Amino acid sequence: MRKFVLFLIFFFSMTLLSGKILPARYQTHYPRELGPEFKPQVRQDWREKLETQKAEIVLMGDSVLREGIDPSQFKALTGEEPLYVAIPGSSSALWYAIIKNNIAVSTHQPRYLFLFFRDTMLTTPDYRVTGKYFTMLDEFASPDDTLIVQYAYINSMNWIEKLLEQYVPLYGNRTDLRNSIEYRLKYTLPFRLLRCGEVCVDQAIANVFADEKMAFILKERAVSEAEDYLYENKNLDFNNQVSRSFLPEIIRTLQEKNVQLVLVQVKTTRFRSGNRPFLLNKYLADLQQYAIAHNVLYLSFSDNKRLKDAYFVDQIHLSDEGKEVFTTLFSEAIKPIIDTP
Repeated sequence: MRKFVLFLIFFFSMTLLSGKILPARYQTHYPRELGPEFKPQVRQDWREKLETQKAEIVLMGDSVLREGIDPSQFKALTGEEPLYVAIPGSSSALWYAIIKNNIAVSTHQPRYLFLFFRDTMLTTPDYRVTGKYFTMLDEFASPDDTLIVQYAYINSMNWIEKLLEQYVPLYGNRTDLRNSIEYRLKYTLPFRLLRCGEVCVDQAIANVFADEKMAFILKERAVSEAEDYLYENKNLDFNNQVSRSFLPEIIRTLQEKNVQLVLVQVKTTRFRSGNRPFLLNKYLADLQQYAIAHNVLYLSFSDNKRLKDAYFVDQIHLSDEGKEVFTTLFSEAIKPIIDTP
């Protein structure tokens, strides 16, 4: 009991102290609004490229698209040069922001947008939205994107987190604090002790992890851990998740512009063919029914036997040989679609 009382005294003392220091240090005001604040400037890279290129086809996805589809080979096989929006680390929140704030406002509208995803990505709105992923999202979202704030951040908070976020600077500025502490531990401490600055530290880290086998193991582990969140039970309930996801707005936005959305389910090696969990099978069946009901085309390569496990370098990324095979498969599958007048 005494330890608990001492902890409370320490916690509230730090809270009161931080209530004066942190808002001034990080220019935040309390009580603060829930969720992050996006910068008013919105990057228009993809709108500008679309207007210049006048592409009829947009390919959108994360590193799985980048490592899985070769745009040059795709053009050779289909005769179409796509707008290739392949952004490593991207997710549904960023895809929605780019579609809303770049594609939909372009003076040239494509005929098709092919959205590459795996399993529950389309209805897990809080996947990849913090840390470095927030930095990417902040470039394409605007302060008016309250839907992104609500779905990607606020909806995943419980009442305690909301209370702390609004009224406790020690919690509300936790990301800034963590970044400051990490910087000092990573760079300031080595410089003070060893006179080894940022370039020196980065080079030392690169040398330690230069071994290809070590780098591969670390990358594979990181991919596996990041993907785990997609398969939590709550994210496998399609009917519960879809209304709180960006998928309905993506569909609505593109249909208003007469752009045909095509969902492209990619293959992974997380589960062997025919051995997926029951909840995941049900999720995917519900997703396909939802797509059909909303005039969205659906392509699945999840069980394609021509995409051999040997073509994968980890659970989700293809090798160069696998990339060539998948580009061929995808091009063959969409030819009847894009050749339709």
